[in-house]
Formats: sequence, C-alpha cells, structure tokens
Amino acid sequence: TSKPVITIRNNPRFVFILVSLLFLVTTTLASKAKNTGTPIGSNEKYEIVITRDEETTYRKDDFGLFAEPGVVLEDTVIEVIISEEESLHNETDGKTVGSIYDLNVNENLLVGQVLITLPYEESEVSREEEVVIAYFDQERNRWVQLLSWVDADANVVSAYVNHFTEFAPWVWFTDKP
Repeated sequence: TSKPVITIRNNPRFVFILVSLLFLVTTTLASKAKNTGTPIGSNEKYEIVITRDEETTYRKDDFGLFAEPGVVLEDTVIEVIISEEESLHNETDGKTVGSIYDLNVNENLLVGQVLITLPYEESEVSREEEVVIAYFDQERNRWVQLLSWVDADANVVSAYVNHFTEFAPWVWFTDKP
C-alpha cells in the first residue's frame, strides 16, 4: 500500500500555517529597528534596518516587517513613511482601507522576499476576506494587488514583497485580479 503524499509546495493549508507562524514571529520578536518618530503632518517617518546576516523583525502598532537572513546583499536602511491621508493616485477600481506605507531605500539590495503586515480599518470593509495588500505601480499608474492573507481578528493583512514602494490595505469595487 502506498502512503498519501502531502505536497508542501502550492498547498494552501501549508501556506496559511506558514504565514500565520511568520505573523506570530513578527508580533513576538524584538525589533531591530530604529524609530526616528518624526511626525510629518499626518505622516509618521521611521527607519528600519534589515541586516544581511540576521533575521529582522519590526513591529510598530499593527505594521510589521519580517526578513530572513540573506534577503539583502548588505545591511539596508528602509525609510518608512506612514500616510493617513487619502491617496493621490487614481482609485476608480478600488480604495485604500487604511494608511499608505511608503517603503523607500537608496539602493534596492533586496534579493529575496520580505513579509509585511498592514492594519486596515474594519469600518471601511464590508467583507474582510476581500482585503488585500496592493502596491502603486508608478509606470502603469495603478494599484496592483499582491497575494495576501487576512487575520480578521487582528484587522491586519499580510503579503510577501520583492521590492519597496507604496503599499496599502486595499479592496476592489469590482472583482479584479
């Protein structure tokens, strides 16, 4: 008799468990980040240092960033600007349902993926399972959704990113890929 084989790759349960575990890690580990705490109007500005040889975990309120060792070519400082203002970008297909997180670096040394977690406003969402993380694509002048996971109990959404730009919790007005 043959034993059942559990495929880890492309297994939704495994991905959900892994992301949940990573979220738990981001909420419990100490931060390696330096908070510059500079309010800019309704914006806040922080710096996060991702180290090349060590795991990096950052938590500020419900915003989180987790990077495994080796995800950057050298230690990298990310400037995070959190804007609570309405997006200035075209939003005819959907809307932000929380703050916009602009992650900036002088030189993109990212060679892997970083897990980010963003809070969303539950009062702005009719179905929490439809919340995704989206980034603003400057070249195409539109928001693009990422494969995301929602923790409805904590009102946060998580996704892996392979570049730094503007990210926001997002819902579509109609079904869009």
